[in-house]
Formats: sequence, C-alpha cells, structure tokens
Amino acid sequence: MSDQRRTPGHAGMTTVAPVSPLTLLRERPALADGILAAAFVALTVVIVIGFQNSEIDFGEFDEPARVDNVLEWSLVLLPPAVLALRRIAPIGVALVSVVAQLAIWGLGYPDLTLASMIALYTVVAHGRRPRGVRVGVGLAVLASLFTFAGYLSDETPGYTVALVPLVTTLPIALGLQAAERQRELDRLQTAAVAMEERRDADRRSAIQTERTHIARELHDVVAHGLSVMVVQATAAQRVLDADPEAARRALEMIERSGTESLTEMRRVLGVLRDHEDADPDRTGADELWRPSPGLDRVDDLVDDLRAVGHVVTVERDGDLAGLPTTIGTSAYRVVQEATTNVLKHAGPAVHVGISLRVAEVAPTPELLVTVHDDGRGATARDTGGHGLQGMAERTEVFGGRFDAGPRLGGGFRVEACFPLPQTVTT
Repeated sequence: MSDQRRTPGHAGMTTVAPVSPLTLLRERPALADGILAAAFVALTVVIVIGFQNSEIDFGEFDEPARVDNVLEWSLVLLPPAVLALRRIAPIGVALVSVVAQLAIWGLGYPDLTLASMIALYTVVAHGRRPRGVRVGVGLAVLASLFTFAGYLSDETPGYTVALVPLVTTLPIALGLQAAERQRELDRLQTAAVAMEERRDADRRSAIQTERTHIARELHDVVAHGLSVMVVQATAAQRVLDADPEAARRALEMIERSGTESLTEMRRVLGVLRDHEDADPDRTGADELWRPSPGLDRVDDLVDDLRAVGHVVTVERDGDLAGLPTTIGTSAYRVVQEATTNVLKHAGPAVHVGISLRVAEVAPTPELLVTVHDDGRGATARDTGGHGLQGMAERTEVFGGRFDAGPRLGGGFRVEACFPLPQTVTT
C-alpha cells in the first residue's frame, strides 16, 4: 500500500513525493487498526477451520467445539473484529473483547487469544488514565477468577490457572510501560516547545534592544551633524557677500561635519552587516569598523560650538582615560546630545560649560557629566524630540541618574551620573 505527498518544487512547480506504507500507517492510526483487525479476523478463521478439519489427537484435553452457525462465528470473530476501534474506544473494546473471550473459553471454541491481549494492552496504554488502568486490571482479575472457577469445577486444566494471569498481566505491564514512555515523550516535546518559545522571545528581545541602540546612535550622530551643518549654512548665507572668507570657513565646517557624520553612520550601520561583507582592503573599511567614540572626542564637539560663536569652557577631573569603553561612549553621547540642543535651541553666542569629573563617593565612584548654558533654556525641553529620553536611557542602563531642565537665572542644564566599577579608580 502506498501514497503520495505533494511538495513545492522549483519555480512554483509541485512535485509528488512517495510516502512509505509505514509512514502512512503511523499518520492514520484508524487505517492501521482496521488492517490489524482484518488480519486477525482472517487468522482466526484459518485457526478455527484448521482445528475443525485436522486429525490432531488432543489426548487428555477436550477436543474444541465446532463453530457451525452465524451466531457462533460472530462470537469467535468478535474479539479480533473490535480491534478496528481499539484507539477510538479503548475501554469499550477491552470490555467486549475480554468478555467475549471468556465466553469462547467457556464454550470451548478455538480462538486467537492474542486479540484480547492486544485489547488489554490498548486500554492501559491509550485509555483515559486512571480509568483505563482500572478497567484493564479488573478484566485481568475477572479472567483469572473465571479460569480458577473452571479449574474448581474440573472443566479447565490446572495449567491454565497460572497461564491466564500471565497472559492477561503481560499486556497490562507492556501498556503501562508504553503509557509512561508516551508521557515522557510528551513532556520532552512540551519542554522543547517551551524552550523554543523562550529562545524566540529572547531573540525578539535582543533584536528590539539592538534596534533601539542603533536608533539612539543614529539619532545622536545625525542630530548633531545636521545641527552643525544647518547653523553653518545659515551663517555662510548671511556673510556670503560681505565676508567671503568667513563663508568659506563655514562651508569647510559643513564639509567636515558631514564627513564625520557619514563616518559615524557607517560605523553604526556596520553592526547590521555580516563579517564577510566587510572587505578590509577596500576604501573606508577602517572607518566602518572604527571604535566607538569616547570622552577623548569631546574636543571635537567643543570645536563645533566655538565655530558658531559660542564661548565654551571644559573642566576635567580624575582619570577619564581609564573609564570602561561602554561608559565612555555613553558619556560622550550625552555630551553630544546636550551640545546638539545648544546648537539648536540656546540661541547665538551663549556661554557653555562642560564638566567631566570622576568623583570618589560611597559606595562606588561616579562619573559626573554636566553640560549647561545661559541661552534660552526651556525651549530645549519643549521640542517634543527624543534627545532627553535617549540621554536618560543611556544613563539608566548603568544604574545611574539623569536630570535636565532650565537653570535659575536662564539657560539649560543637563547632568548625568554613571556609577563606576571599583577597579576604575584604584
């Protein structure tokens, strides 16, 4: 017996793959049970006819009774026939099969006891627990008591008193083993599905985290670079006729800021590419895999501010070169976003103060980053952008503190505190 299964092929074509008979029977248990029942019915017919037409001398044993009419044949064939429903109604099949088997034994007809053994196995292995087990054990006890009663009345040979309990107990034991194995397989399958779901959840979480990180990095890079370019373009347009040299310097500043922003964008987007996509021999590969910026790049931000007319003071205190790379990069991004807000919102020619200080405080040392100006102040908070939120998130990742808001007397202040490992300052 064979079947075919359609599978997608090349260019949308469908191919027909053969399915083995064993696979087909595993996928269609009702068909398998029907074939088993038909085979056992046929075998029972052969056994009955063989006994009735043989010249065997049964000696001390009684000769099997003849099966002559439809009713008798129906009784003899009932145990194997009901196996067709053994996984659909295992308890009912077991009851019918064993009771019919006891009737066959009592009437002395030849039979195929294996059919009733399979029914007992099925009710334990596939019946609803614990009811199926109780039914199987009850039927085994009934068969043993029936045999023992026949022995007491001298109608049953003595060896059957030991044989029948063995014949009925063996399928029950095998059924219990099969049920336990199936429960273990179900448990392992459930655990595997749960593990796969956790992996998918972790993978989605990691992807979302990386997307957030990339979005934050791009925001910082693009916002600062474009702010510098817009301010310089405005200045160049104003002095283009009156002071061409100043306009040229502004254009050079736009070119430098654009180049640096593109370099930073290549570095950030580089994490989305496979390693084989990066050719170390091609132009720009060294910029693509360039390390993340740290506090040593703050002077570039200061130059951008001074180039548009702001007065900037920078205070450094402590071992800033020994900071962990991740904290150094996050601190730099805070300064970058804060100076971007100065460029966009503070107004012309303001005083800007940048403070970078490693403080020895209990219980752990801290990196304090402060950027303040005396410009328009509150405007920076009212833009509706994501700059302040990004700075806060960068700080909170390390368990730090962040605060931003207008200053008394005018201007705006940004302050971020990053806890540092003990080894940084020792």
